[in-house]
Amino acid sequence: GDCRYDNDLFTKDEALVGLGGGEGQRLDVMHLDTTYCDPKYSFPPQRIIIDAVLSLVKRESFNSRTLFLFGTYQLGKEKL
Repeated sequence: GDCRYDNDLFTKDEALVGLGGGEGQRLDVMHLDTTYCDPKYSFPPQRIIIDAVLSLVKRESFNSRTLFLFGTYQLGKEKL
C-alpha cells in the first residue's frame, strides 16, 4: 500500500488512532519503504498539491468544454 506521512496521521486515521504514543496502544516499530529517501526527491505535502489542483480546476471550470485529466498515481490516488 501507499502511506504518506502527515502530521495528522495518528489523530485522523481511524486505523492508527491510539498508536501515536498517547493513551492505549503504542507504535513500537514502523517499517518504511524508502524508495524516495533521497534529498533529490523533495515533495510538498499532499494537502498543498490537492489544494493547488482544486484551485486550478475552479479557475477553469467556467468553460464547459474544458476536460480535466489527472495522473492520479503521481498525485496520490488514495485521496482523490
